[in-house]
Amino acid sequence: MLQLITDRDALIEYQRDLRNLIYELLPIKVKRKIGHLGMSYEVEVHSNGNLWYTTELLGDRNPQRYWNAFGLESSDNPSNIVVEINIPISRIYRRVSGIFAKESKTNDIFLLHRGGIGGGREGIGKRAFVAWYRRKRPPKWVEVDEGEGSSAYAVLVGSLTAETFLEDLTSFVRDVFEFKRLVVSGDI
Repeated sequence: MLQLITDRDALIEYQRDLRNLIYELLPIKVKRKIGHLGMSYEVEVHSNGNLWYTTELLGDRNPQRYWNAFGLESSDNPSNIVVEINIPISRIYRRVSGIFAKESKTNDIFLLHRGGIGGGREGIGKRAFVAWYRRKRPPKWVEVDEGEGSSAYAVLVGSLTAETFLEDLTSFVRDVFEFKRLVVSGDI
């Protein structure tokens, strides 16, 4: 079973590793006005012509999480954020959906998502996404040991050391995009 990482120094290190890995895999840098319903702003995004990514540390005086936003260049509105995989800066913080976990036998570090999907539209939310995704990709739901006898399930996005990391990440972003499209079209 994967072990949730809550140590502040480790989370900072793995967020830096994630950012650097994605920057390497998405070599095109462009300024883009991105956003979601009701808000947009200009940021530098890293892209490969399909997937784009941007990140920053959020919180005024006392940062609480890393913001990792993803979108698809190939979507109808490439400036829209499809999904955020935000990472708490320390401790267990279930309202933030992104997590890192370690596999104890191999020491591989994994990026996971608790399923909290936003979208500002009726029908788009964690409960609906979890139900849909468990049917669509059941092997992607893995149990994570949170310590002290507690565990939770999350979507396995990918291993930071896997050669397939970019494919796995892109697949997850596309799945979230598909879920939102199906909800908006009334097909779910």
